[in-house]
Amino acid sequence: MHVHYLIDMPRKIIFGIAMSYLIIKLGAIGDVAIATIMAAELRKSKPNVQITWVVGPAARPLLEATGIIDEIITADEEAIRNGSLLQKICAVWSVLRKLGRRKFDVCLVPYRDWRYHILRASARAKKCVLLGMAAGLFLVVTTGLNTHA
Repeated sequence: MHVHYLIDMPRKIIFGIAMSYLIIKLGAIGDVAIATIMAAELRKSKPNVQITWVVGPAARPLLEATGIIDEIITADEEAIRNGSLLQKICAVWSVLRKLGRRKFDVCLVPYRDWRYHILRASARAKKCVLLGMAAGLFLVVTTGLNTHA
């Protein structure tokens, strides 16, 4: 695992040569709106990149309106966050069924909350980039945990 402060981070850590991205950002509409900046920059730097986004039902229309996401997968965020163990398992399984056996070059996860990392751990990606805050500084953690991709 490598930790990089965003201010010092070379663009290649996120953008590199990858051509397929999975973004897992279910959250509130405002959070998703802010995260779309990342997707817009990705699309601008690589017009032919494939972007798949896992999002909660409330923010789905926002992503559809941007026109920059190739595929939007809706997840039951309420079940993942607050459901019983069975509801959590069913919600995660539903997303995994929708993702199928597809592989991604990079999975971007702008969350610190472990509940959303269940989806990340199950995604078939060569590299995972975790975005979060630590000591008031925005940082990026890259992992190679998803070696089954």
